[in-house]
Amino acid sequence: LKSALRTTDTVARLADRSFAALIENIADGSRVEAVAAKMQAVVSLPLIVEGRELFLTSRIGIGLSSSEMKDAAGLLDLATQAVNQARTEGYVIYGVPGLSAPAPASIP
Repeated sequence: LKSALRTTDTVARLADRSFAALIENIADGSRVEAVAAKMQAVVSLPLIVEGRELFLTSRIGIGLSSSEMKDAAGLLDLATQAVNQARTEGYVIYGVPGLSAPAPASIP
């Protein structure tokens, strides 16, 4: 995931299969969309493990700060809700109005 971000951005593992990226100074929704799409593309690249090609899937939930929501816990809650909504509605990227990427048929 780090390769999909700028050097000023931060990515961290939160749990076994959960990561968070802190991306500061995003000017508009199109930049958020570009970063999320790039992260999705990086995760979906095939891996070779013991001579076998493996493909990973992921879901990205976005929590944007606002005048009402600036604390870390609140932003993580927003992103977690967006991931859960993505899973329920069949998206791989979710959390910004107008920004949703449908999941391919291979993602359960």
